[in-house]
Amino acid sequence: MNASASVQNRLNPPHSVLNCLTIAVLLGCSGAAQAQLVDGGFDSQPLTTLAAVIGGPTFLYGQWGQESSTLSPGVGPNLPNTFPLMLSMTNSGGVATQTGQALDVSIAPFAAQIATGTAMFSYSALFNANTAGPIGGLAMSFYSSNTFASAIGGPVVANFAVDNFPGTWQAHTIMGSIPVGTASMLAQVYYLNASLASANGALQPGFVDSARLTISAIPEPSTWALMGLGGLLVGWRHRRLMRQGT
Repeated sequence: MNASASVQNRLNPPHSVLNCLTIAVLLGCSGAAQAQLVDGGFDSQPLTTLAAVIGGPTFLYGQWGQESSTLSPGVGPNLPNTFPLMLSMTNSGGVATQTGQALDVSIAPFAAQIATGTAMFSYSALFNANTAGPIGGLAMSFYSSNTFASAIGGPVVANFAVDNFPGTWQAHTIMGSIPVGTASMLAQVYYLNASLASANGALQPGFVDSARLTISAIPEPSTWALMGLGGLLVGWRHRRLMRQGT
């Protein structure tokens, strides 16, 4: 390699070096996100009752507790998004039919983030139905201990209309901050019971699959600076490649 080529390589590092540097910067800004739900696909373990999960005196961590729900390999044209099973929910006679899982966030790495007030959550699931007008939803509640009586925040709740196309799974997400002092969280999926009746009055199921929860820290100012550097690296590399292609 001649001297001019050596100088040029120092000014324009190889693509592999740029890629590694850019990826390292961007990954360093991710806030150490962690997935927390057990069996989010409703595939690997039997359901317990909702009362067993939230009725105390202690939470039953890491297991889905149901109210008028079953695990199903498919109902008519409705098939799981992730095989072999999905959650099938029917009218429980109340306002809503709920299935929930309690989570212990009093342990590392979540406790430290929550204690500083920088913890955020993102909770999502896929919904599907084959009757017109079903209303599904997600809820997240927060507790200072492992007892249902220790609620300190929430629930963060959002409803949404599910279409009646059995081949279409619709994603729904709620996000928010986790209150300081939270030791346990309760993630719930549900359908409003009144919305599960078809036009002729027959009760119809609503389906849920692929539930996911992510807990992460709000980026600090220094992290935002690194994110800006990562964006500049990506933009500079793109412009350089565009110039080389002309």
